[in-house]
Amino acid sequence: MEPVPWETADRDPEDVIPRSQTRNTRAANSHKRRTWYGIGSLAVVEKSWFGRTLDDLVSVYADISVFSLPVLVYVWVTHPFVDQPLTAPTLAAWFAMVGVATLLRGGWITPLGSETLGWVSTRYSLLALRALYYNATLLVAIYGGLAVEALLGGPGIAVACAAAVGIAATLVFPTVADVCYYRLLGD
Repeated sequence: MEPVPWETADRDPEDVIPRSQTRNTRAANSHKRRTWYGIGSLAVVEKSWFGRTLDDLVSVYADISVFSLPVLVYVWVTHPFVDQPLTAPTLAAWFAMVGVATLLRGGWITPLGSETLGWVSTRYSLLALRALYYNATLLVAIYGGLAVEALLGGPGIAVACAAAVGIAATLVFPTVADVCYYRLLGD
């Protein structure tokens, strides 16, 4: 299939998708993704399931990683070795968040508390919420997992708890973004 120039992709009758102020519903409802062929060559092409998954994974990995940098840098600077207690829960929560967000962006699963498919859009009004939410999620996952492990005393409990917190928080995040956006901005 020939690539569709980005400028005309929005006018394609097959590409009309219900819009949401807080969600990127296009990726969840379409097999098309934006791609880049070189300098000044943006296009929209239809991708296979593997291409869509990879595109969604890279997108949400960048989204979550950039806004989670304060906590990630804190863990890596204060506990630089792999055998330190904060590293494993951090990685478990971070990877769980990225994995679930990939499935949400691709439309394979529905967020909790909402029927609108798609990951949270990158609106300026949601950037601060992203930074606060991702960092708070990681801190709760890390230290909550370590607290549960200290109470129960079993190996790997902190990692499992951190992953569970990451999964649950990511499943709820689109709904939290909807509520915050419509309550604060009233659009």
